[in-house]
Amino acid sequence: MINMAVSREEKYVASAQVCHNIIFAKQQMIISETTMS
Repeated sequence: MINMAVSREEKYVASAQVCHNIIFAKQQMIISETTMS
């Protein structure tokens, strides 16, 4: 039971990290586009 809860939390953290990375990458692209134009 404890192991299942831990792995579920780790999956949540990992997916949150991925979401954050995607959002960050999009923000960086927008910033680079605005600075270039």
